[in-house]
This record gives sequence, C-alpha cells and structure tokens, in this order.
Amino acid sequence: VLLVKHMNETPKLGILGLGVFLPEEVRKNDWWPQETVENWVRQAAQHPPPGPPADDSEAEVLRVLSKLAGDPLRGATERRIMSPGMEVADMEIAAGKAALARADVDPSEIDLVLVYSTVPDYLTTNAACTVHAALGLPTSCFSLSVEAGCNAFQQQLSLAQSMLTA
Repeated sequence: VLLVKHMNETPKLGILGLGVFLPEEVRKNDWWPQETVENWVRQAAQHPPPGPPADDSEAEVLRVLSKLAGDPLRGATERRIMSPGMEVADMEIAAGKAALARADVDPSEIDLVLVYSTVPDYLTTNAACTVHAALGLPTSCFSLSVEAGCNAFQQQLSLAQSMLTA
C-alpha cells in the first residue's frame, strides 16, 4: 500500500511510512507430506530447462536457478498462511494502518492511495476502495489499484509522481 501526501507548494513525492502485514501462521518445508514433495519433484523433472541465455544478466539468473533445480520449493523455506476468514483486503488495510502510524500522518491528509493485490479477494474488483474506506481517507482522496505484476511498486511510484506534479 502506497500512501501519498501533497507536500508544500512544490509537489514532492516522498515515502513517509511503510506498512507491512504478515500472517502469524508459518509453515516450514517439513509441514508438507513427503508424498506431496516427491510428486512436486516428479512434476518439475517433466519441464525442460530454459534455452540459452540472451545476455549476461539472464545467464547469472539461470546459473543461480540451476542450483535449485532439485528443490521443488525453489529455495523457499517458509510460507505465511492467512487466518480462516481473513481476506486479502484485511492484510492491505493492516499494512495501510501501519504506514499511517509510522508516518504519523492523519488519514485526512492523504490525497492518493495506490493498491496492488497479487491475489485479490474477488477476480473482477480490486481492494482500493475497501482500503480507502477502512483507513478513513477523505472522499477527495483518489484510490486506484495498479496492476503491473511484480513491478507494481515502481509503477505506483511513477504514477504518484506524475499525479502530484500534474
């Protein structure tokens, strides 16, 4: 969740506070039944390795990934599990509240909220309005979900900067 506040007469983009929420339940690799892990290994073996790298940076990525070829969990050692009844928007709201608290900013001062949910609660809607309402932001605050995959944060920064200087 990226919260933006208009600062002084000359608009400047600044990160005033970051908010993070991680569910409490943690599952480590030994949680998965051995039969399940063995099935993942068999499935992974059926996928051919990638072709030759296009450049040096891609070659480095492929070199590092090749070390994980036999690991069905691809280097991950734990996963965070949402509590029963929790929705993705609940986590975004908690992160937004943490960002406001760290920034020591009143919700009425927020002009823009940008949200991105990798796995949204509902397929055809986004959580921007839900997060907006739950944080108590003013009706004049523009709320938007930015769909940009793994690069959403950079896209949010670019969009926020453009909107503040416009």
